[in-house]
Amino acid sequence: MPLAALGLSATYRLLTCRARGRLRPVVRLGCAIALGIGCFCGAYFVPEEQGKGSDRHLETPFEYLEKQNEPPASEDEAEWRRPYGEDKAAFAEEVKAIVGDAVVVNQPYDGSLYLYGVDGLHLLYRYMSGYGEDEGETEASRVIREHLNLYASDPAVQEAVRQTHARYVLQLSADGRGVGRFGPAYYPERWEGISSIGPGTPGFTLVLARGNMRLYRIDGAAALEGDSLLKAVDEVMTESPSEDPAGEGEPETVETSR
Repeated sequence: MPLAALGLSATYRLLTCRARGRLRPVVRLGCAIALGIGCFCGAYFVPEEQGKGSDRHLETPFEYLEKQNEPPASEDEAEWRRPYGEDKAAFAEEVKAIVGDAVVVNQPYDGSLYLYGVDGLHLLYRYMSGYGEDEGETEASRVIREHLNLYASDPAVQEAVRQTHARYVLQLSADGRGVGRFGPAYYPERWEGISSIGPGTPGFTLVLARGNMRLYRIDGAAALEGDSLLKAVDEVMTESPSEDPAGEGEPETVETSR
C-alpha cells in the first residue's frame, strides 16, 4: 500500500507538471481523482484467476476479501480460520518446553510460521514463499517437504534430516483444515511429506496432541548425526600418514646436558 501511494503521487506530479499552463487547476485535480478511482477499481474489481485444479475460477479481489471476512458458522470453524490464536499459543508453549532449541519441521501455511518470531521455536520453514524450483531452496529442504513421511525407509530422507538437524515435526492442523487459507502460493502436493505424517507413520513418535494439533519426534534423528561423525572420525584415523616432504625421516633426538 505505501508503494502504491508513492506511485500514485509520482504519477500525479508528473501529470500536473505536463498539464501546467494547459489546464486549469480544477481540471487537473479532477483528472487526478479520476486516475485514483480508476486505479482503485482496477485493483479490487477486475477478476483474477483463483484456486487450483478443479477449484480454479475467476474472482475479484473484492470478492476474495468479502469471503475472508465472512462470519464463521461455528466456533470450530472460527478456530481453524484463525492463523494464530490462544489455543495455538498455548500449544506452542508446551512444544517449546519439550523441544527446547531443537530444529522443528513445520508446515508454514497452518500458522506455525508465527511460532518462530512470537514463541522462539527453531522452525525449519519460516516463510510462505521460497519453495520449489528456481527459488534457491536446498535439496535437503525439498526432500523433507515432499518425502519426510518416508523417513524410516528412505536413505535420502534420512540424509536430509541429518543435514538439517531436524528432530521434531509440528502440525497445527493435523487434518488440513484451514491450511493455506492465507497463502495464495500454497500447493498441497509440495508439503505431502509433512502433512501425511500420522500416529501410525513409521519413524515418528507422537509426543504431544491437543485438539487438531500434533507434535512428533523423529526417531533416531540424533543417532544419524552421531553415526556420521563417527564415520568421519574413522576416515581420518584410517588415512595413511603423509610422506615426509623433506625426506628427512625421523626427527633427531636432541640431548640436553644436565
